[in-house]
Amino acid sequence: CKMPIISPVANEIPLFKDNGGATALSPVEGTVPQNKEGLLPEENMPKTTEEYTALYEASKAVTTSPLDPKNVAKDIERGKKMYEQTCSACHGLNGDGQGPIVQSGAYSGVPAYKDRAITVGTIHYVITNGRNLMGSYAGQLTPADRWRVAMYVMSAFKADAVAPVAAADATTTQTNTK
Repeated sequence: CKMPIISPVANEIPLFKDNGGATALSPVEGTVPQNKEGLLPEENMPKTTEEYTALYEASKAVTTSPLDPKNVAKDIERGKKMYEQTCSACHGLNGDGQGPIVQSGAYSGVPAYKDRAITVGTIHYVITNGRNLMGSYAGQLTPADRWRVAMYVMSAFKADAVAPVAAADATTTQTNTK
């Protein structure tokens, strides 16, 4: 007698059945869901070209990361690791837009960071939402790692730009209480 691969009762558990078979539960009503980095979830994803453009323009004013400034060295170090693993294939290890995929001829037009007017906010926004031929990397990098990559890019390739982290006294603490 062959056993079925999927149990016929797997989705008969009342809690899962009421959730359409989903095993993950929604946050309790009235709470603020947070990820392990303590950042609020990114729910304002652009739905139209106009929204995308407006939010991109707004991201230009973001010159500091919301991550804890006490961890800036560790955050930039991790950002470098994430950049090398995720971004350098196109953007190059030197941020010159000449990564192996570009050199192979598969893609062209990847900009060099030094030639761009960017902020930590625009970098984070593009990693999250994509831009031109670059798709979103929100599924590959956590929200905090996107900020870390943005901080690394600013420190490594735009060193003359504004510091990527807010001063300790200018940061705010987010809580999950009412």
